[in-house]
Amino acid sequence: MTRYIRHSTPYIANSDTPLLTLGGQPWTARHTFEATMVCGGVGSGKSSSSGRAISKAFLRAGYGGLVLTVKSSERERWQQYARECGREHNLLIVDSSATHRINWLDYALATIASNGFEQNLVPLIMQMADAASVADAAGGGSDNPFFRKAAEETLAHAVGIIHAAEGTVDLRTLYDFITTAPTTREEADSQSWQQQSRFADIMIRAAHKAKDEGNAYAGRMLDEHGDYWLAQFPRLGDRTRSSIIATLTSVFYPFLSGALRTLFGTDTTFVPELCREGAIIILDLPVNAYGKAALIAQQTIKYLWQLAMQRIAPNKRTRPCFLFVDEYQHFASMIDIEAVATAREARVASVFITQDIPTLQSSFAAINPHAAHALLSKAQTRIFHATTDPETAKYAAELTGKWERFNHSKSISHSRNSGSSTNQGERAGAYGGGHGRSLSVTESVSSYQDDALRPEYFANRLRTGGPANKFRADAIVIRNSQRFASTGRNFAKVEFDQKC
Repeated sequence: MTRYIRHSTPYIANSDTPLLTLGGQPWTARHTFEATMVCGGVGSGKSSSSGRAISKAFLRAGYGGLVLTVKSSERERWQQYARECGREHNLLIVDSSATHRINWLDYALATIASNGFEQNLVPLIMQMADAASVADAAGGGSDNPFFRKAAEETLAHAVGIIHAAEGTVDLRTLYDFITTAPTTREEADSQSWQQQSRFADIMIRAAHKAKDEGNAYAGRMLDEHGDYWLAQFPRLGDRTRSSIIATLTSVFYPFLSGALRTLFGTDTTFVPELCREGAIIILDLPVNAYGKAALIAQQTIKYLWQLAMQRIAPNKRTRPCFLFVDEYQHFASMIDIEAVATAREARVASVFITQDIPTLQSSFAAINPHAAHALLSKAQTRIFHATTDPETAKYAAELTGKWERFNHSKSISHSRNSGSSTNQGERAGAYGGGHGRSLSVTESVSSYQDDALRPEYFANRLRTGGPANKFRADAIVIRNSQRFASTGRNFAKVEFDQKC
């Protein structure tokens, strides 16, 4: 069995140590724990410039980390970074070869669901369902919150009985238990059905433990959940029941066979806690190559990783760790908002890179329509590269605040006049005349409030890297409650070198 080989990797423990200089100001380890959001249009250079600088800063500082992937090139990118920073020996790559594996439910039963807390398996599995909803939303699908709630209730009634009967819980047993549950009371009482149903087998084993072996836990599980399966579940409408089963089985099914079952349903060779020892876990299951199942798998590991980072209280000497997600819109999750809120204490740096705000909102819409802005508001470092999306540009401009601007006006009035008169008598005449000129100058100054940076700035004034820009990409870096010397405000224009 292949296991991750631990290495003694030095790391920066002092939270006030600068990792980068942004806009002439130090960006410290403490700043990294306050979450970073990077936005920019396709080809704006966000991944290859600011994303690259941040990634390598983490590696140089000795952080452990978890990297999610959408693009097939992400693994090679991180391998290159690791080589350049002397961290290649810390890479732990999870891919279709199944060299490194983790049994989700076994790991969860040993950690978050241990000591009678097996119900904690329910939010883990529902995270898988939420990931599927995000994937469906990206593809134009939708999720009915009623069926999601009903599926969550069904799971809660299943895991306890299975755990009591089997001593463990796995996806195959969950799948068989739910799909063979009785749909009528008559079916539940049928002896022929009981002989063929996996559901009946598990219920009978739980009852045997409760009555014949005096297992109090099994008895309690049957008391709490037996009525649901034998009375309430059969009474559900056919559409409701079939929708519950479809919601759950569509999530389970890809992981019941093949490489995904080997990766996540057999034994365990790595655990998220290895990141605290310096491991950099790269989930090389790119969504572009493996589709929806890869997204669900990565989202599930992310959830377990986030819980692991917070489960054991860190101290000021604990190794910092990072979560790095490019194309974050594929992995939008409510748990990220909760994790970011407590990340500073957990010494966890989160970096989310996405294209624009509407894309992020559409991904979150499947679970919570307000979640996108909730996450954006919690990121204390926000980096905006070139974008032509009006909503993103307007949002970035508003974050830079207002400047008092002045209108200076000057008006000049010039006039000229002349006249003549004649008086003619019998013997003498008199003539008279005159000329005049006037000049007036009026000056006024008025003030008004305007965006420090106007929205169009983000489309027209930021370089996007590449040969045409000598591999220089610009971004506006915004830090809450920080004053940059170059602007005297909470933002600064920063140049990133894609080659340096």
